[in-house]
Amino acid sequence: MDLAGRGQLKILVVEDQFNMRRTICNMLKKMGYRHIVEAEDGKAAWEKMQAEHFDLVITDWVMPRMKGIDLLKKARAKEQFRDLPFVIVTGVVDEETVAEAAETDVDAYIIKPFVAKTLEEKMDQVLDRRLNPDEVEILLELGKDHMRAGRYEDALREFQRAMAICPQSPRVLCSMGEAYEKLGRLRKAEENYLEIIEFAPLFVKAYERLAGVYEQEGMTEKAMQLLAEAARISPRNTKRQIKLGNLALRAGDPEKACEAFSEAMRVAEKDADIRTEIGEAFLSHGMAVEAAQAFEGALKINPQDVHVYNRLGIAYRKQGKYKDAIEQYHRALRVDPNDENIYYNLGRALLEADMRQDARKAFEKALQLNPEFSEVRQILAGL
Repeated sequence: MDLAGRGQLKILVVEDQFNMRRTICNMLKKMGYRHIVEAEDGKAAWEKMQAEHFDLVITDWVMPRMKGIDLLKKARAKEQFRDLPFVIVTGVVDEETVAEAAETDVDAYIIKPFVAKTLEEKMDQVLDRRLNPDEVEILLELGKDHMRAGRYEDALREFQRAMAICPQSPRVLCSMGEAYEKLGRLRKAEENYLEIIEFAPLFVKAYERLAGVYEQEGMTEKAMQLLAEAARISPRNTKRQIKLGNLALRAGDPEKACEAFSEAMRVAEKDADIRTEIGEAFLSHGMAVEAAQAFEGALKINPQDVHVYNRLGIAYRKQGKYKDAIEQYHRALRVDPNDENIYYNLGRALLEADMRQDARKAFEKALQLNPEFSEVRQILAGL
């Protein structure tokens, strides 16, 4: 890309180390980039991305508050950032790192330490691919547009045209498989995914899609095996670990479920939502002890989450730990004293603990806050 073109582009540089951030910005200025915005971590970058348009993001992988890979995942989940080029800077490149970056659709990554020439080459490659896509990329995008609009036959035709040009592209074959799935042609989708696994065994998405096909057909054990293999290749994908854990619970294998959930919590050690989701999975399968542990972990990260106090109270109640449950509901009420659902669950815990007078007071408060609370009316009528 020439200097005039570079001068028109707006670049976001995300790096928590001030000196490194300044170094990257200085490199960019010498290359001819004039519009450069800085962010000290992923969270600050995300806020800037909501307010401004950027043509490319350069982000460090490891940062406080929000890592670069998490910023990328957040961006790819929104339509407006689906095609925004991302270059990730990292100090390590092992199989796990490469797999996680690849399945999040990163455009390129650079290994620290690096020189200006390396950065320039990577950026030129990324921007050239985005601004001047080859025919396969154009056909893939056309097909994806058809998929989003529900025109699956049209999408399949574009993917088949792309495959005629590049017959062993995992991305093309995977896209075809997804189109076949939407058309209900699961055997054809299975063939595509198996072909990918045979010649591109590190293409994680094929394992995940094939697992989905088997799950639809009730072949839970096969689906679990494929998700486990995908998790082995790319173990930092917490959604996949949670999916594997849920499948294991449905298959009656709590040990395997606990392994998958533990790995998800290890990877996302500061994510309260992950622990809450795992707690809900355990609770729905009658594993109240494990559910309570997950909810307790979530509250250590976010002690203001009323919903989690409520769910933890239910997990304690199912264990017969009424005193502990009552304590959680009182903690929740200190955060939100006007939540009728908390009073309702508090009343149930008090009732099960044979504290009928206190239970009545809790139910009456719930009804006062919500006069349409029919379940509370029924309970009060029987007290």
